Amino acid sequence: MARGLAMEARAKIQQGADVSRETQKTRIERAAAKPFRELAADYMLKTFPRLSESTG
Repeated sequence: MARGLAMEARAKIQQGADVSRETQKTRIERAAAKPFRELAADYMLKTFPRLSESTG
């Protein structure tokens, strides 16, 4: 599957497309589609365990 995706990406690059920019745009669109509550919960799950006790 990964090889197929790589072949598709190479073909797009040869046609002049900016694959990196397309990927970034897709990520931004996905993030915008998530509701704030989901984004906040995700942030808390990733960030709070790394905070020290005195921070809270």
